[in-house]
Amino acid sequence: MTKLLEGTSVQKTLCHTKCLFSLGTTFVVGLSSQMSGCSLLHTANQSEKARYPDKLQCLDAPLLSDDTCFNAYPFQITENMICAGYLEGGKDSCQGDSGGPMMCDGQLQGVVSWGHGCALRKKPGVYTKVCNYISWIKNTMASG
Repeated sequence: MTKLLEGTSVQKTLCHTKCLFSLGTTFVVGLSSQMSGCSLLHTANQSEKARYPDKLQCLDAPLLSDDTCFNAYPFQITENMICAGYLEGGKDSCQGDSGGPMMCDGQLQGVVSWGHGCALRKKPGVYTKVCNYISWIKNTMASG
């Protein structure tokens, strides 16, 4: 986990297991989640070329229900995934953000994983559900 300072300076901070959601965490539909990354920026003007940002980009997006997620991606969603985003499109994590954090209330809840395109209508972002990997994370951190 990194914390952005002024300009391009980055300061490393440690992520202790207390910042991770616990096994069996209940996700609240509509709860705001925050994602960050440096993927390509697309504009509404199709003639403009997409570009990479100069600064880390952040997005607030609501958590979506399992039913909404399953309906957006039939037969593709597992119990290890959660969806977040805007069904009307326009805002989303994108290629280049994969592996980045999804935070809720200061805790790591997900990891940017995949989606269909970027910010498309009825195609929210899909995130790896971190709470399902708590044991593996703790074991890996303890052995490292």
